Amino acid sequence: MIPFPLPRLTVGNAVIAGLALGLAVQTARIEGFLFIDGYKDKLAARDQTIADMKKASDEAWLLLLKQKADFEAKAAQIAKESNREDHAVRIVYRDRSDAYADRMRFDKVCGRNPAPATQGSAPAVSDGPGPDAVVVARSDFNICTDNSRRIERVHNLGDEWIIQGLAVPQD
Repeated sequence: MIPFPLPRLTVGNAVIAGLALGLAVQTARIEGFLFIDGYKDKLAARDQTIADMKKASDEAWLLLLKQKADFEAKAAQIAKESNREDHAVRIVYRDRSDAYADRMRFDKVCGRNPAPATQGSAPAVSDGPGPDAVVVARSDFNICTDNSRRIERVHNLGDEWIIQGLAVPQD
């Protein structure tokens, strides 16, 4: 059962429908579909914008890859130079820390059998460490000096990156 009445298909109705269809086709051929033609410029502009965005995106990607390669090459060169310099610095640090450790050995500064210190008392030797000095094992001392050298190396590497324009100084 159809909820609405269908028009009767007669010869007259078919002729009228054919003429209306022919008129619509002829109008579309001459003037185009007016309701679609108004959007042709907008669609063309949209397609051009999409094409421009894809082109710009591709160019930006290529530029990014080039900048990344340049950055990595500069960073690798700075790291290589830093590694060369680090060997000499490591020797200087080792010699200086060994000399300091030998100069400040417990038995040299405090004597072989130091008297038990009272709280706040000064050490027995006047040119030795202060009253808040701490005695550490030589291995711990070496760990501390190695870590200090590494921290200074990283700091110097960061300064070199800033000089080369690879990093921005922190405020």
